[in-house]
Amino acid sequence: MKLKNQYILVNKKLPEKEGWNHIEIGEYNLYFDENITFNEVQEENGHYILLGNLIHIYKEMNESNVLNNLQGLIHEQIFEETSNWCGHFILISKTDCIKIYNNACASFKIYYGNQGETKLIGSDPKILTLFSNFETATEGDKSIFYNSNYFQQNRNKIGNETRYHEIFQVVSNHCLDLNSMKSIRMFPKHKRETLTVDEAIKELVPIFQHIIRNLEKHYNLFVSMTAGYDSRLLISTTKKIKDKITYYTIKFPTNKSNHIDYKIPKLISKKLKLNYVLKNLNPFMTSVERNNIENTYDLPRLKSFIQYQYPYFKNTKKNKKNKNKKDILLVGVISEVAKNYLERINVSSGKDIVRSLHFPDNNYLESYFQTWYHKNNTLIKNLDYELLDFLHWEQDITNYAGQNIQYAHHYQPIFSIFNCRKVLEIMLSVDPKYRDTKSPILYKRLIDYMWSDLLNFPFNPTIKEKTILFLKKIKMYRLYKWFLIKFYSKKLK
Repeated sequence: MKLKNQYILVNKKLPEKEGWNHIEIGEYNLYFDENITFNEVQEENGHYILLGNLIHIYKEMNESNVLNNLQGLIHEQIFEETSNWCGHFILISKTDCIKIYNNACASFKIYYGNQGETKLIGSDPKILTLFSNFETATEGDKSIFYNSNYFQQNRNKIGNETRYHEIFQVVSNHCLDLNSMKSIRMFPKHKRETLTVDEAIKELVPIFQHIIRNLEKHYNLFVSMTAGYDSRLLISTTKKIKDKITYYTIKFPTNKSNHIDYKIPKLISKKLKLNYVLKNLNPFMTSVERNNIENTYDLPRLKSFIQYQYPYFKNTKKNKKNKNKKDILLVGVISEVAKNYLERINVSSGKDIVRSLHFPDNNYLESYFQTWYHKNNTLIKNLDYELLDFLHWEQDITNYAGQNIQYAHHYQPIFSIFNCRKVLEIMLSVDPKYRDTKSPILYKRLIDYMWSDLLNFPFNPTIKEKTILFLKKIKMYRLYKWFLIKFYSKKLK
């Protein structure tokens, strides 16, 4: 079994496996697929292992120098430093104890569990179950949820839990302490800084352009285009190197050719003379490949793998790639954290949260999110953040956007310039009224600053979006959403 792009950290020795690297860190042994990029720095006062890739948003440093920069820092300071990293990574840090940190959207997964004296940490529940016996929920409300048609069709994990009783996930804004084998919240810890739109632009633009410039040094860039704000903001950061980029849209077989996510990118590309490709998705997956995926990941969303399983772009006359560079796909996901994605509705119970997330009513879900609410509501609100922003970040982004990035890496590198905690912190510093999900003024101003021509094209011009904008204008949409949360029930099937 190949177990591509997987790792496991365990406090005992495992049999050596061909194609895997092995590093000892304290009493633990780290085993990982040789295809995973890694850097290691070991000094008298610290041992640091980085799996994955990153760009420091303020400094010109490679991954090895980034690790050297951690020398002498304590736990809180190390976390603060990782907040300045943008990319797909985990950091295993041994100073006075061992802690593991991940990126802003938790895309480089950390799952953990105990079996007696054995502590196991890995990239997927599947790899933990290969080396120890973990039991799934076989009865009760949790079992009902994980065996429902709803879950089998969507396969979204819930918060930090899995279908196994003793396997948990480190979600966004947390780290893992290996002494206690518990996940610890690390952000937010301080009151939200308040920035005007202009102040945020002044901070964000140099960061975005720094990230894009550094990516272009090492990769052939392929930038995703849709009709939405996240994509448009991403595209605006590339103006200075647009002639070196291939812009693309993935066409799904079930969507019509006149879908706005195909029409608008075509129009933008034609008017701005961009190198653009509409890539037809091949929905076929062989039974051999399907088995390989299902033997590597626990209940994976196969649709996500189908989207990325074939190389998107070949070296053609139209698309001249630098053979000395790898290809990387740039996507606009994760920026949704800063867009009031779940709106600004007051929630006061687990049931409210379940419905705000558009989940079906279920006792397990209500119980989980009731606990999440009691644990986080006071802290987040006292620090002047919106509770639903963090709910979206730690549930939807962790378990959908972050999960999809992990799945994409099974085949090819994918990168979001918003996968950085400091970037999201700056964006969240702007008053929520300028970050509305359907008409985000902050996003429009950023686009105007970096590539104003992109504002000449409509954003998501559908009847549904126009209706929502109208309801917001007459101040009825929040009441409508509140009514849905309080009175609309979706049954679990």
